Amino acid sequence: MYRFLLLFFLFILPGITLIQGVNAASAQEAISVIIPEKTIVQSVKAALPFTLNTRKLPMKGNFILKDISELKINNGSISCKLKLVGKNLALSTNIGGRSINLNVGNMQVNVDADTILYFNPAEQIIYIKPIIKNVHSSGSGSAAEIAPALVALLNGQQFPVALSPLQPTAIKTGSKKINVKTKITNILPQKGQLLLQILPTISCN
Repeated sequence: MYRFLLLFFLFILPGITLIQGVNAASAQEAISVIIPEKTIVQSVKAALPFTLNTRKLPMKGNFILKDISELKINNGSISCKLKLVGKNLALSTNIGGRSINLNVGNMQVNVDADTILYFNPAEQIIYIKPIIKNVHSSGSGSAAEIAPALVALLNGQQFPVALSPLQPTAIKTGSKKINVKTKITNILPQKGQLLLQILPTISCN
């Protein structure tokens, strides 16, 4: 769900507000950066469509995230409405030791969900966990009937999104060049905004 995150919120620096300065003498003091909700919405929209990684789930085919609407950032979570399109779906199950695939085909569903974010600073990976609240399937037939069961497989799963390293910055002052490397140490949803905590490492040559 999310290259939600993606992508998503990390690489959009327009509209960012710096709320805590850095003491150049202390490379261990973090910078806190706010990304407004409006900027996050624009970033997510630009990243779509996005194919979800469902290889670890008991199903075949692809779930494609086509649209996100009514995105709201809350304290600790993000709520939104998702439009998911399923392509060549099949539900895999095991009966009496035999593997059986129940062919579903194509379908489209609208989902109300809350999203929990967990950031691993060592790996620089965001883990996105959707909590499915409501499923509204379109169409008719077996695909529409089984849609809630297939979407339920996504519920509570953690989808990893690896972040690209932040580009270092070099500032030349007279005969010296100041090099600033940065690393994201935390990502926190707050009401109406996303808070990034960034640790700089400063060197001179």
